[in-house]
Amino acid sequence: LQARILGEIMAGLLRQRGHLVLHACAVEKDGAAIAFVGESGWGKSTLAEFLCQNGYRLLTDDVMALDDFNVIPSYPQIRLRSDSANHLGPSSDRPFEAIARNGPKHAHNGMEMPDSEVPLRALYFLEPTYGDETTTLDMPSGQALMHLVAHTRAKTLVQTNAPDLLRRHLAHCADLVRAVPPRILRRTRSLERLPEIQELIESDTESKRADFAAKSGPIYV
Repeated sequence: LQARILGEIMAGLLRQRGHLVLHACAVEKDGAAIAFVGESGWGKSTLAEFLCQNGYRLLTDDVMALDDFNVIPSYPQIRLRSDSANHLGPSSDRPFEAIARNGPKHAHNGMEMPDSEVPLRALYFLEPTYGDETTTLDMPSGQALMHLVAHTRAKTLVQTNAPDLLRRHLAHCADLVRAVPPRILRRTRSLERLPEIQELIESDTESKRADFAAKSGPIYV
């Protein structure tokens, strides 16, 4: 019941209030937010938990709501699959707890979080691979726009018989792509490579932020 309330129901309420809500996790460091977008099982929460154990703070897990281009802090919990929970262990004296008896996921509750919205400075679309490759790639604005629409939570609220709502939603996605550098994060599924992924994200975020405006083309909605 808790998972349903914090997931689908909360996403629907936030959409009704006019927020763009994505299937994403976000963390914060030095007043800037980094978001990871992707399907369930692609490693969003695992990556967020690892970063929170190494200098970052959690903003949201699984349901990311934006106020303009600011991430709204969510419930202080990360949910992980059993293999990730066993590998990472608790990052504090609060242990991972099974969400349901014999269930596949564990929760880490009571994490330290900011108490106000945080500007989104980097947006990564996860692309998991079974190989050894770990890299970041440019993502064309049009492709990023389609991925944002595909990974929007509570999509059923945007119906074809509500053209104004659909138009506002597409415009919101396009504005986000213009404002925040969209990148592909192609990452190995190996949990042992998480430190390498953190180094890649930090160097990539810093180097690509400066030239984003010059490379980003127009988007027509």
